[in-house]
Amino acid sequence: MKYIILALLNLFDGVFTYFGVLHGLIIETNPFMKQLLLFHPESFLLLKILVSLFIALTGIMFNPLQHNRLWNLCLSAICAIYTVIFAIHLYWLFLLLR
Repeated sequence: MKYIILALLNLFDGVFTYFGVLHGLIIETNPFMKQLLLFHPESFLLLKILVSLFIALTGIMFNPLQHNRLWNLCLSAICAIYTVIFAIHLYWLFLLLR
């Protein structure tokens, strides 16, 4: 289940970042993704979609790893980080729309 949540958070991060950067509302802080956004914004979005699909498929294919305590802890930490990023996106979107 955490894989699906992580895949969705990654996808939403991509869509919100794409929208925000394209409209000059935010900047991308990841140097690699920033260059990709500057070079070809649609490639940025495509990469985020592909990474999200990869995360979801990895979760389905490697389901036994979910019982590994360290793996589960790492996955939970990554989900928490992406949840904070998602909350930041929602915050600037709220400010923009009010």
